[in-house]
Amino acid sequence: MSKLGVKPRDSYEVGYNRACALANVSDYEAAETAVKAAYKMGEEALFDEDYTDEEVLAELAPLSVLLSFLMLATGRAEAAVDRLQPLVAGDLHQREISALAANNWAVASFATDTQQKGFFSRSIRKLESLLDKSTNNLLAFDSDIATRLDAEQKQLLHMNRALLYYLSGKLDPAKELSAQLLSAYPGNASVAMLQALLLAKSGKAAEADKLLADFQNNIMDDDSDDSARPILLRAQLALESGNAAVAVQLLGTALPSDLQLRPAVLATRVALLEQTGDVAGAEGLLQSALQHWQQVAKVAPRDQAAGAGVSWCLQRLVTLKLSQGKAGDAMSLYQQLSKLSGGATSTSSAALAKLARAAAAAGDLDAVAVLQKQLPAAYATLGQNVDVDALEDSARAVSSSRRRDEVTRKREADEAAADEQPKKRSKKKRKPRYPKGYDPSKPNGGLPPPDPERWLPKWQRSDAKKKQRRRRDRQETVKGSQGAGRVDEALDRAAKAERGESPDKAKGPAKPNLPARPGKGKGGRR
Repeated sequence: MSKLGVKPRDSYEVGYNRACALANVSDYEAAETAVKAAYKMGEEALFDEDYTDEEVLAELAPLSVLLSFLMLATGRAEAAVDRLQPLVAGDLHQREISALAANNWAVASFATDTQQKGFFSRSIRKLESLLDKSTNNLLAFDSDIATRLDAEQKQLLHMNRALLYYLSGKLDPAKELSAQLLSAYPGNASVAMLQALLLAKSGKAAEADKLLADFQNNIMDDDSDDSARPILLRAQLALESGNAAVAVQLLGTALPSDLQLRPAVLATRVALLEQTGDVAGAEGLLQSALQHWQQVAKVAPRDQAAGAGVSWCLQRLVTLKLSQGKAGDAMSLYQQLSKLSGGATSTSSAALAKLARAAAAAGDLDAVAVLQKQLPAAYATLGQNVDVDALEDSARAVSSSRRRDEVTRKREADEAAADEQPKKRSKKKRKPRYPKGYDPSKPNGGLPPPDPERWLPKWQRSDAKKKQRRRRDRQETVKGSQGAGRVDEALDRAAKAERGESPDKAKGPAKPNLPARPGKGKGGRR
């Protein structure tokens, strides 16, 4: 800009370009200052041209998006959300700026509060609105966006959408999108890690580890800055599967040598070795790390990271030695730590107490004096003017009185429980009541034996069979159809006619002699 004779104060566009250049080199503080100055200059220039508030907001949207990115990079997610909210709520005519604003808003909202109602649905809907709906390609953006965003920005938008699918539990869209991303960006570590996470989420941890191992060995460049990310994810998946030994091996041998002794990785390795019971391995790792950081501190005495590494290794070694019962080694290491830190250490109170007991048992007055200096001011005079013999006697008296009181309370409680317990009533013997005519001195009580056929159905008993036989005999007297049996000849009129006898006229039934009904005569009503 100086060669071209252009200054950031010439226009807000020039200031915006300068802020973008500073952000690319990770100088976020200077970039934020530049973009704020450019935004103020742009507001003054646009208001002078009679722009409305909405038009000014839309015209300066690129500056707001850049400012939100800088806020996110410096850990101010809430400020970034407030900055992007007007852009997301409105309708920007610049589609590429709308896409970047939606992406940054989703990231800032996720960093602020993931439990907010409707966050995932709103974020997914905003990112899906950027796609080209006329095709089935999940990676095709709208024409206005596709021509104005570079490949890295497009990939980032797709990755964030896939992560939103994964975090919201929509595994099928996430798998479909990650498969297309893996084919479109085969050498990208983030895409491979997303695919591995989806496999692990589906209960296929072995396939996820194999995918990351193949990606690490065959596709990814060993000199890449992202070479450690798949290895760390493999260790995490191994820990979630309960295989701590594999995680220790991955963090120890698979990682690049410059990362194996980083503070976070070193602390994780030591904790896993102690968890698996390999105390000797943890001690050897701490010793090698202590030597490494001591060499770095000699080369660069002002390196704060090296000094912090040495202090941390000494503290962990002190704790480890105490757990093994090696109080003398722990005391010598603690003295090194106190000399290194000028007498002020962050050793835990439990470790200090163990060191004090070990030093007192060994009679090391120098060590006791060193430990006394580490005590807080409130504890330095805590034991002064105390009669030890009187304290022991009082403690003995208190313990004996407490024991007596406890015995008395227990006896009283037992007596009260015995009084409250209800007494058992004596059962009265009553004379048994027998059925009528029952004599217990006789067999079967003097009663006739029960009917042996009492459990048989009635139709199977012998008396029922006799009744059936009599009924059958009565039925056998008349056989055949009606009239086929024996007929009284005195009733046969045809036989009488043949014999010349006059048949008797059938007489009808006699009518009763009833009195006349009133009103039915000649003088009755008509």
